[in-house]
Amino acid sequence: VSGEYQPILNTSTVVSHGLNIDPLRCRCDVLLKCVGAEGGYAVGDYAIGWSGLSMNGNHVSHPPIPSLTSSTIQYNTGAYSLGITAYNKTNGSIVAGLKLANWRYIFRIWY
Repeated sequence: VSGEYQPILNTSTVVSHGLNIDPLRCRCDVLLKCVGAEGGYAVGDYAIGWSGLSMNGNHVSHPPIPSLTSSTIQYNTGAYSLGITAYNKTNGSIVAGLKLANWRYIFRIWY
């Protein structure tokens, strides 16, 4: 489990994990942790159904699936709007363009 990393618009977050692993024999994910109340989330909550937002003629969302290599784990924050969308914790509506300062990435690897 990594530390916390602030998402930055249109930027790759790349973390050296320091593990001796074969990426084909591992699973990984990235969580989105709330550090500033927004969209029905309180500090310490984790976002439900979130994704990155990019622009490719239309609004395109990409799932929060990081890339894993033998030395790094990476997730790319989108470039459209504020870069991330999630479901509102309280009512299930979509919150497009979360304020990135209110959120942190946490990476996890299972091997």
